[in-house]
Amino acid sequence: MSYSLQETPVMAAGDKKCWEFNNCGEQRKQCAAYPCSGQHCAALAGTAGRCRAGTFDEKKEKCQECAFFYSQHFEDPQRYADRYGWQVAEDLF
Repeated sequence: MSYSLQETPVMAAGDKKCWEFNNCGEQRKQCAAYPCSGQHCAALAGTAGRCRAGTFDEKKEKCQECAFFYSQHFEDPQRYADRYGWQVAEDLF
């Protein structure tokens, strides 16, 4: 399952985008999250860098282990966990 930017909610979380948090540099320009979806990258297929994966299902495990996903900058990790049935580290909420 993948989402277009129109279907993906845009919310102000922290002030960093995923590509800044993960130091993606120029690689960010090849990523589906750049330039508009840096706070809800888990909802996108086709991300690049450390979380490179083609489909949404392929990146699920990477997102669940990602420090950005649990950071103050990510939109809302618990909402994604509930929505997609992901298991997340309970002690981080």
